[in-house]
Amino acid sequence: MSKVFFVRPPQLSTPKEDMFPFLRFLKERQIAHVVFVSLIGVEKNPVTPHHKIEKEMLRLDLPFTFLRPSFFMQNLNTTHQEDIQKHDDLFIPAGNARTSFIDTRDIGEIAAICLMNTPQHIGQKYSITGKEALTYYEVAEKMTAILGRKITYSKPSLLRFRATIIKRETPKAFANVMTMLYFITQMGNAKQITPTAQELLHREATSFDQYVKDYREDFL
Repeated sequence: MSKVFFVRPPQLSTPKEDMFPFLRFLKERQIAHVVFVSLIGVEKNPVTPHHKIEKEMLRLDLPFTFLRPSFFMQNLNTTHQEDIQKHDDLFIPAGNARTSFIDTRDIGEIAAICLMNTPQHIGQKYSITGKEALTYYEVAEKMTAILGRKITYSKPSLLRFRATIIKRETPKAFANVMTMLYFITQMGNAKQITPTAQELLHREATSFDQYVKDYREDFL
């Protein structure tokens, strides 16, 4: 029987229309194992698309593993890349909160481990983080040291952030989800550090410093 690993695109805010037919298709095909990349703390946030998808998977009785990662390190060299490249700034509304960033390469490796060892991971809900929780001021300091140029953290308000990214033609649904996630971050929900990644990988999670070194060309 087939196995599936899929990531919920955050810009899609209507999971009933976007993802539920796909989940029903998986059920009809009697898929043996579905690994879903969700969101850390999702069980406490019923308004998120991730929560709704998890709930539907449970309702359908799909054989699941939920990976609930903290914020991706790679958000910086994708979603926030332009501000870093052009303005040397982290234009991110996270306040003074800490974030336990996780490298997406580690998430992919964990997903593969789960799919290759299906029985022991069926029904598990793994909260996965990196090994440290950083403020964005600390992120800016680390990037400054590694990239060799001054990176700042401007700490915009949630409203200014949302208005700015919409003005940049970010779809409103995606802008709303991003703003909501950073509001949750400001509330301290992204600071949790868990040993789960290390336990599953049998090694330390990738450090933030190593991530910046590996992706430094993306910030030039």
